[in-house]
Amino acid sequence: MRGFHKFLIVILLFGSCTDPVEPSITPEIENFSLVNLGQGALNNDQVFGLEVFEDKMFFLNQSIPGFIDSNGMTDFSCCLNSGINSNFRPSFATNYILQPIENLIGFVVYPIDFFGGLRALNFEELLGESGKNARIVSGNQPLPINLERNFELNGNYLMLNVTTEDGIDRIWILEIDFGDGFGSLKLINKIEITSESLGVTTGNPQIGLVIRSVKTLEDRWIAHISKSGEDTASGGSYIISKEGSIQKLFGSQTGDSNFGFYDFTKISPNDFLITESPIGRISYSNSLISSTPQLIAEFNGPLIIRYFEEKAVFFIPGQSLIASLENFKTDGASNYQTMELDRTGLNSNRIYDLQFFNGKVYVATDNGIYSKSIENFWEEVRHP
Repeated sequence: MRGFHKFLIVILLFGSCTDPVEPSITPEIENFSLVNLGQGALNNDQVFGLEVFEDKMFFLNQSIPGFIDSNGMTDFSCCLNSGINSNFRPSFATNYILQPIENLIGFVVYPIDFFGGLRALNFEELLGESGKNARIVSGNQPLPINLERNFELNGNYLMLNVTTEDGIDRIWILEIDFGDGFGSLKLINKIEITSESLGVTTGNPQIGLVIRSVKTLEDRWIAHISKSGEDTASGGSYIISKEGSIQKLFGSQTGDSNFGFYDFTKISPNDFLITESPIGRISYSNSLISSTPQLIAEFNGPLIIRYFEEKAVFFIPGQSLIASLENFKTDGASNYQTMELDRTGLNSNRIYDLQFFNGKVYVATDNGIYSKSIENFWEEVRHP
């Protein structure tokens, strides 16, 4: 009997072999998935760009523009089109999307909602003699896989880079009357940005100007501009108003005037992350206008950059790698952390754009739009 009591005590202290075992919990793994646009083969079209306006994220692919709403529903805002040039990032504004016509003599103008028709902005029709034989400038990106970024619509003002009939590369600001969404467009005013207005001496009136990158900054533009024929690292960056006033910007390299702006993302009302090209510098600044940015890091460039809740993500357009950036606000050059992010399920080697929208990250590629929850997006690349 005494032996039985000892055996019972052992069972009570250490349990029995039939006690339930606490199951181990494996974290859920999420892959990127192709967004179903509801149009069959269009799901795998090249997508040139993405832009978020309020409760919709707009996109332009090879065939047709559309949007994804806050409920995750996809719709198309206009018309099928096959005559656009695939070497440019489109310009998204609150009312229209612009993409160059295949032969570069103007733009296709898409209405951003259902009201309005597909129209063309033809330089000769809009500008008369000064627009005759004008073509949008091309071939000035660091690599052929980088989409051109040399025009940008800001309200009803368009900054663009054209080669005119005399063979000179010019920068124009066009004020356009888009009307009621139908019919022809009308020119209100045209301003030319010249080498003299930029404070650049060419020594030759036949040498023009090239926009390397331009992006809307509220009611102005920020642009990297160089002289025609110079390499992609040349030139400077400027804030340019709709009226044509100009302010030169300085880079993070001890106030370097040879500042090659490429992209920026706003991380607060007054704070920015800025990237350069062709060297992929990332800098942090509390003003794009009045201060010298603080250099954080240098990578291969050019770099597109986005921001979401204390983290940034960057990538080289036309390539496949995506990386995160953290801890950059205080002494960023010493404290920043970067990590390659996992792309499992993203069936493309060319990424053109990325946006955070409605709890997901969306990636525009040469093979459709892919999405993943923001929560699981920051996963480090998986190794075999």
